[in-house]
Amino acid sequence: MSNLYFSRNLFFVIILSLFLSACGGGNTTDNKLSGISTTGVTGSDTPVNNVSISLSGSVGDGPVAGATVVIKNASGKTLKSLLSDKYAKYSTRLEVNENDFPLVIEASGGIDLVTSAAPDFILYSIVTDPSEKIANLNPFTTMIVKTAEFMNGGLNLANIKTAKNHTLSQLNFGLDSTLIPDPVTTPISQSNIAVIVKSSETFGEMIRRTRDTLNNGETADNVILDLAEDIADGNLDGITKNGTIPRAATVARLTSAQVLLEALSNDLMVGGINAAKRMDESIIETMPGITPSINTGNVLITGEMLSQAIAAIDTAISTDNSSRLTSIAKQLSGLQSGTASTNITPFESSRLDAVIITANSSGTPATPATPATPATPATPATPATPATPATPATPATPATPATPATPAT
Repeated sequence: MSNLYFSRNLFFVIILSLFLSACGGGNTTDNKLSGISTTGVTGSDTPVNNVSISLSGSVGDGPVAGATVVIKNASGKTLKSLLSDKYAKYSTRLEVNENDFPLVIEASGGIDLVTSAAPDFILYSIVTDPSEKIANLNPFTTMIVKTAEFMNGGLNLANIKTAKNHTLSQLNFGLDSTLIPDPVTTPISQSNIAVIVKSSETFGEMIRRTRDTLNNGETADNVILDLAEDIADGNLDGITKNGTIPRAATVARLTSAQVLLEALSNDLMVGGINAAKRMDESIIETMPGITPSINTGNVLITGEMLSQAIAAIDTAISTDNSSRLTSIAKQLSGLQSGTASTNITPFESSRLDAVIITANSSGTPATPATPATPATPATPATPATPATPATPATPATPATPATPATPAT
């Protein structure tokens, strides 16, 4: 009897233990990036809540066909590798879990449809949340990723947002925020393809010219890292949290002035050749059937582009205050945002060549010159008080006629 009683109690104890374990044995893990809550096992690295996501985007400095696109998780593990198509786009599905985020996407190799050569640097982009379906790769997204990596905390949401603001304010190159609010996630369509192609090519040409000017074994990828480290504090000034890089920053600012002047009038030189025609052809190649009027010549200049160009020219003038540069500044000051490139008189951007060479030799800090304070308009002269008219002369009194002489007696 006692054995039966003991066995029965033991049975209920076991059942109760299993019940309590089922209720409280798990834990809820919150994804700090996506905000998704899933149930996992305490202390386990086992993937949780796997989901299938779709990702697509455009690839380009100029549009790049045949690029190798590699998608990696937060730990650097490759999740997927594929090629961009002839339209410079990629599209894929892949299995991920919350621990994989943020995903980092890299694109290398292929053919740049503007230069007909392999790209000069690796492109990067980022996906912070499973709900994001688009991740474009271009110089802007590359700078955003690399800048965030230099910030304390690395690739977290706050840093990515801050890096985006720093990139678009310091290195705008004509990216119109009304058409492309976010270079990472904005879909590329007929309405904005000319903007992304032109601004990306302008940005890319600045990187190439900076690399070529530094001429000390620098690669375009290293130039990007230098600039990303510099603007991590919000300013392209050669000062970083780890020291100074004045030469790279100065050369980048001055070459920015040069490519911006060319892009403003749609005369961007790439490899010594005016790239407007090739950029327009690449737009047609990547978006067949596009309206012919959608081309780089009809891209409107932005206020941010003008501000960047003016600040860059001010930097050049602080080194060389000659009329050949001040005349450019005067021409810039007469432009207004919203003007089409075809309506802008070309600038003599070659005037900056000597300044860039000098800056590269001296490593002068890239602090932009303070814009001159507009002169106070002269106070109009007080009108002269009209002279008091002269009092007319009093008419002379007629002489009294002489009295006739008395005749002699």
